[in-house]
Amino acid sequence: MDKTKQESDYFYIWKALACTLVVFIHCPFPGAARWILTAAARISVPFFFSVSGWYLFRTDDSEQQVEQLKGKIKKTAHMLLRVGAAYTLFAVIVELSVGTFIPEWLSEKFSISEILKLLVYNSNSLVDSYAWHLWWLFAMLNCYVVLYCWKKLCKDFNLEKYGNKIGIVLLAVMLILQAVVPQKLAWYRNWLFEGMPFILIGIYAQKNRLPAMFKLPTAFWLVMSVLEAHAFGKKEIYFSTVLAVLSILNRGHFTSFAWMSERLKKVLVHIGRELSAEVYCYHLMIYTTLIFQIHIDGDVWGVCRTFLVLGLSMLLAELLYRTKVKTHKKQLV
Repeated sequence: MDKTKQESDYFYIWKALACTLVVFIHCPFPGAARWILTAAARISVPFFFSVSGWYLFRTDDSEQQVEQLKGKIKKTAHMLLRVGAAYTLFAVIVELSVGTFIPEWLSEKFSISEILKLLVYNSNSLVDSYAWHLWWLFAMLNCYVVLYCWKKLCKDFNLEKYGNKIGIVLLAVMLILQAVVPQKLAWYRNWLFEGMPFILIGIYAQKNRLPAMFKLPTAFWLVMSVLEAHAFGKKEIYFSTVLAVLSILNRGHFTSFAWMSERLKKVLVHIGRELSAEVYCYHLMIYTTLIFQIHIDGDVWGVCRTFLVLGLSMLLAELLYRTKVKTHKKQLV
C-alpha cells in the first residue's frame, strides 16, 4: 500500500473510533462501563486537535501556510454557523415546549457578556445547556485565527520546530489548573490550554520523529488512563491521555490496523473521512431528543440508548453527506 494512503487511512480509522468514543462520553453506558469508557474516550477531542495540526500545513512556504490557514478559518466558521444555527433552533423549540418567553430568552443568551464568554472560554450558558460539545469547534476556530495572526506577524518564527515547546508549557498549565481548580472547567478546557497545545504537538509530530517511548501500543496508554481515573477520579484529560495521543502520532503505528479486513477498513475510513465531524456535531441533539421523548429506566435501555444514538447519528451524517454530494454534482452540471 502507498505510504501516503496508509497514513491517511490510519488517521481516518482513528477519527471513526474517536467520534464513536465521543458518543460514549455524552451518552454513557450504565454501571462501571460508564467511567471506564469515559476515561479511555478522553483521548477523542485531543486527538481531533492533534490530527488537525498534523494536516494543517502542506508546504514549508510561509505565504502558502497563511493561505491554508485562511481556508481552514473559512471552512470551520461555515460549519460552526451551520451547526450553531441548528442547535439554536433546537434550543428554541425545547424552550417553547416548556413555556419560555423566547424574546427574553434570546436577549439573555445572546448578550454581550455571553458572546465574550464564548470567544474567550468557548463556552457560555447557551452552549452549556444544549451543545456543550461544540466548544471544540469554537476552540478550533480560535486556534486557526491565532495561528493565522501568528504567521502574519512572526514570519521568521519556526513554528514546526519550536511550537511543541509552547504546546508542552500550555498543556502543563492546563493540567495544573485542572488539579487546582477542577470546578472551573472553562478556565482550562478551551482553545488556549487544550486546543492549541495539541494542534502544536500535531504540527511538530508531522515534521519530527517522536521519542521511542511512544512506540508502546496506544491501547497501553488507554488502559493507563482508566487506571488514572480509578486513582484520581474524573478529569477532562489524564496524563496518559496525552501519551496516548502522542502514541497515535507515532509513524511506527501506521500499520496498526493491518489485521483488519479490507471491507471493515473501507467502512471505517468512510466514517472517519466523511461522517465523523457530523456525528460529533449532531449526536447530542439526537440524545437530548430521546431523553425528552422516551422515558424508560433500567440498564438494558441505557445500553440500547447509547447504541441507538450512535446509529442514528451515523445515519444522519450519511444522509447529510449524500445530500452534499448530490448538490455538488448538480452544481457541476
